[in-house]
Amino acid sequence: MDVNLFLERLPRAGEELPIKKITRVPGGKAANVAVAVARLLGPSRSALLGALGRDPIGEMQLKALREEGVDTGGIWMDGDSESGQAYILIDSAGQNIISTFFGANASLRPEMLEGRDVRRVLKDVRFLVVMDVPLDFARALFETGRDRGMSILWAPGVRTLQGRGMLMELLDRVDFLVLNEAEVLGLTGHDTAHEAYRSLVEWNEGLHLIATMGSRGALLLGPGLEERAAGVDLASVGMAPVNTVGCGDAFIGCFAAQVVMGRSLAEALFLANCAGAFKATKPETRGSPTQEELDGFVDLLRMPRKG
Repeated sequence: MDVNLFLERLPRAGEELPIKKITRVPGGKAANVAVAVARLLGPSRSALLGALGRDPIGEMQLKALREEGVDTGGIWMDGDSESGQAYILIDSAGQNIISTFFGANASLRPEMLEGRDVRRVLKDVRFLVVMDVPLDFARALFETGRDRGMSILWAPGVRTLQGRGMLMELLDRVDFLVLNEAEVLGLTGHDTAHEAYRSLVEWNEGLHLIATMGSRGALLLGPGLEERAAGVDLASVGMAPVNTVGCGDAFIGCFAAQVVMGRSLAEALFLANCAGAFKATKPETRGSPTQEELDGFVDLLRMPRKG
């Protein structure tokens, strides 16, 4: 559950500021990605593995996911832990600071992949997105995905704080690695995506690195490949950012969906970047577009501007 606290500006250390508005909405990175995929591919084309507590948040999450058409058969209900929660400060420009309590998701273990419902969910998966789950669980997911010929995207997020060594030993199992600018620096020690990519391919020569750069767009680097999606100027189409929480999840969900639909990596990157920008204009964390909304937004961006 995301507890969003809207303020005029973000506080400095030790400073108390008034909150203008509070919202409590379903969140969770992987859940947001699953919903983003379902909105683009349709019901029952997206599934989620994760854990919830047996509490009101867990009940609300299951209901919301099912209403979006996400298969929830791979979600474990943990009676000993609370459901995960994030506490998010959001300023008037839509920028944010996030503190996350992982809750039940911290209990994910490799042996959970042997459950009957999970095996059913994984049976037909073509594209596997792994977010910032515990690393032993990520390793088991990667091995399962490799054995079954899945394309694998990894967005380690907060797990990049666990150190280069622990993450690099998993990198050879991954097709796509998604990092924001802070994670690029923290994981590789390099402050540019190109330098980071050159160091990462020493561990996996077939790797594709996707570096997300917020309002400045995104960059995809792969073997003999460089694709860039420019930042979206929302003001030019009469729009403005409201809340950037969940933009990265909308980006990842859209990228995965477009690859599954057979788009080229360049097209998938462009549309994913548009999906992230579209989400920024929505106050809710799960503000990712439907296919109709995405098509309309792309058409709007491509319209010639007067003057």
